[in-house]
Amino acid sequence: WEGGYHRSDDGGKTWKHESLSGIYRRGDVIHFHPLDSNKIYIGTHHQGLFASYNRGKSWVPHSDGLKPQIRLPYYGAYLISGFAADPTNPEIFYSGSDYSNFKTTDGGLNWTELDKSLTCEFVRAMAVDPKNPNIVYAGSNNGIYKSTDAGKSWQAKNNGLRKVDIKKTITVQTSNGKFEYALSEEY
Repeated sequence: WEGGYHRSDDGGKTWKHESLSGIYRRGDVIHFHPLDSNKIYIGTHHQGLFASYNRGKSWVPHSDGLKPQIRLPYYGAYLISGFAADPTNPEIFYSGSDYSNFKTTDGGLNWTELDKSLTCEFVRAMAVDPKNPNIVYAGSNNGIYKSTDAGKSWQAKNNGLRKVDIKKTITVQTSNGKFEYALSEEY
């Protein structure tokens, strides 16, 4: 929700608008710790991951190791997208981003970049296999990827998905890096 999130303490009958420690950015993902009801995590659209250790009364940032978005205009935002928690270890999370994709093994305190074999930079959905936490799926703008080693390497799994024919590509060099654009027949 733009400007924070909404919270209900009566099973959804009424809602109250809340902010994340005074930061009015959109909360996109919410995750409740499965073993500790005091811990709540919210992934935001521009400010990274926040954690509450007191059921949402206060929030602290958990974004060390995440890299900022590199879109133009550059404004140093930290996007949490495609969030997934390992069902066998409540301290392991995966997150997509606008720049790269990340994993934490300590409840979001520190993040590490996933292997570059996950070639799509914008993962919008992630899932961890509930029976085998080494299997992680990533859904992106470019297709579906699968890791069988907990995010260390990735393979595209796009059989059966519609192919898009690229008609022309353009590369633009800016002071923030190189950007590539593609024109397809339909988009």
